[in-house]
Amino acid sequence: MGRPKEPSGTLVAPEDLREHRASRDFLGPCCLCPALTGENTRTFVEAAMYDRGDGEFVAMCATDDCGYLVFLGRIFQRGNMPTVTYTKREDGTLEPPRVYHQSEDVANVFRGTHFYDMSCECNLGSPKTS
Repeated sequence: MGRPKEPSGTLVAPEDLREHRASRDFLGPCCLCPALTGENTRTFVEAAMYDRGDGEFVAMCATDDCGYLVFLGRIFQRGNMPTVTYTKREDGTLEPPRVYHQSEDVANVFRGTHFYDMSCECNLGSPKTS
């Protein structure tokens, strides 16, 4: 996985990652929760990507259970991250459900489901890297 870029070479800004995820075969980073379960499985739990309200776009554990927190803008500014052009989703292909942080809509985000029930095994394919 790497920082998404458009086919034109333009890097996707942190604030545009959710929209990019909806139109491309791209998932956000995985939080650390699968590693903390103690099970030897290939589970992927996507972290929530959002604006914390202070202008910082982050990838963060959706439930705050594992403490995963990455400041996307700060990481992207470093410029030493590989970039990837993810393929466009085909017409009729369902986009993955949006991942929310529990602070975004506390009453409706998890609808009584524990986040481990929402994990999935994902085949991320072979994106083109540069």
